[in-house]
Amino acid sequence: MTVAGRGSIGEVAQAVMSESERQAYEEKKLKLRKAMADSTLTSSLEIQPPLEERQDSLKSAVQNDDWSGVIQTQTQETL
Repeated sequence: MTVAGRGSIGEVAQAVMSESERQAYEEKKLKLRKAMADSTLTSSLEIQPPLEERQDSLKSAVQNDDWSGVIQTQTQETL
């Protein structure tokens, strides 16, 4: 949906926000993306550990039946 040819409602709303409102909006948006475990978030923030490290962690969790480390990592990523 566009508003009189000016873009989407979200774009118009962001255009009229003050700098502090925009910053609060972006922080809230980031927290929600983390809470939803948005898979594009890690790639956009480039915080993903190396593939070998992730594979070792998963292998260890499977072999030792200890998922606490994997769960802790995922929890930290969402906070």
